[in-house]
Amino acid sequence: DSASFALVVFYKRVAFFPVGLDLQLLPLADESKPQASKILLSVALRHISGGGLIEVINTHFGMEEEEKRKSVEFLSGYLSQRRGEFLCAGDFNFFDDRDGKLHRDVMLQKGGVDDLAYPLSNASGTFMGYRHDAFHQPFESMSRLDHIFAPYSVTKVGEGYVFGDMERVKDRTYSSDHLMIVANVQF
Repeated sequence: DSASFALVVFYKRVAFFPVGLDLQLLPLADESKPQASKILLSVALRHISGGGLIEVINTHFGMEEEEKRKSVEFLSGYLSQRRGEFLCAGDFNFFDDRDGKLHRDVMLQKGGVDDLAYPLSNASGTFMGYRHDAFHQPFESMSRLDHIFAPYSVTKVGEGYVFGDMERVKDRTYSSDHLMIVANVQF
């Protein structure tokens, strides 16, 4: 009756070394279910040759709208307090047919960030669902659940794009119900 989600930050060992780790619990819609807590994972990485520091933050929001509202308030405050370069990525569950636009707008305004993955060049969204899912959208109108937020000082080099075999996405045989977003950035 419960699912488990893991968060991870991959980095190139020849270019960076970790210098800090922070875990935060995101607020719940129903406080009586602490086992349903989602986390915010933050890893501080120092560049080996240049010495620069970047914080990489990963998260996965819950599905309930009230929980997402609370998580957006928490995360936008967390990001607005960052003093340096960072990237914040994850599955935000900002469904287009729910409060997705509202939640994304709060992130942009209160978090003081830009969405590097918007717009995508080769797909309307990142969530397509599997054939057996009760909810899934046609390829042409997939919801944008996955985002990459960063301070305005980060420059996106080229546009963000979805990584995946679009034919497998269209016939729902892709190995995940989400597509990976790729964006080249410069600090």
